[in-house]
Amino acid sequence: MALELQVRHPRAHLNRRDEARGILNGPPYDEVTVSRSRSLGEVQSSGPGRAGALSGLPITRVDNGLAFESARKRAKDVAQRARRTRKATLVLASALAESRGRWIQRLQDTLAVCEVTERRALEQVMAHLRPDILVVDLTLPGLRRVRGLRDIQRLSPSTKVLALTDAPAEGEGVFALKAGAKGYCARSIEPEHLKKAVATVQKGEIWAPRKLLHGLIAELLSLTDGGRNEGLRPNLDARLDGLTARQRMIADLISRGACNKDIANRLNISERTVKAHLTEAFRSTGVSDRLQLALLLKGHPCSWG
Repeated sequence: MALELQVRHPRAHLNRRDEARGILNGPPYDEVTVSRSRSLGEVQSSGPGRAGALSGLPITRVDNGLAFESARKRAKDVAQRARRTRKATLVLASALAESRGRWIQRLQDTLAVCEVTERRALEQVMAHLRPDILVVDLTLPGLRRVRGLRDIQRLSPSTKVLALTDAPAEGEGVFALKAGAKGYCARSIEPEHLKKAVATVQKGEIWAPRKLLHGLIAELLSLTDGGRNEGLRPNLDARLDGLTARQRMIADLISRGACNKDIANRLNISERTVKAHLTEAFRSTGVSDRLQLALLLKGHPCSWG
């Protein structure tokens, strides 16, 4: 009989033999998945000293044949809990048990959370639950990183997606946003910041690292232009009403990707004056950088992690 065993090892049980057999290090315990076509008893007793190492430890047996049914049941349970508590639904997709535990502690107060650990279960939950928000680790088994985001988004087009990555990169961030994600940030994000990021994407705003600013501005503005059709103008945010004529002119130039030097030459003013106008524009609109100002002008407010 094919079994999948999930074993949580206290640090005291680890040694060089454990490491050689694929048991990974990580405080305060180690979690290993072992698939064997043998009985549970044979797995526990195989190898010198292995029975002692496994004896008494919590082991969960998972029947792969019930994976889809289990995913559907979880989706149903979360939907019922959301209706009962009037909470928005969130799917947390990550294979990292310790990270999921930390994140859920901060999210479950305001959201009905459903956990999944691999792509097939994610597809089932997305199709049956159609959650308000999806927080997905791009290293999720079977996802193929950002290449799999568009397919997942198609299962529930209204779901707001926040992508977590092990190594934030400009190209990947732009690709994730093009694929439909509303947010992109490092997987090492603190739980409190993750909660803020979730609230941001839930409102339809963008959440991304500040260091992606330069690479994102041209890409995102081309996306919000809807194919650069200048005949279509978005509904302008009321916060823009507080800008002076000169500040608005500078904001318009920024929305076209102009740098401070270009703006200064275009308006025949000094770069120092451009910076002064920008500072006042940021204060007036409540944004903190030029990309947020540009997207606000395009009708797409955003926030940064």
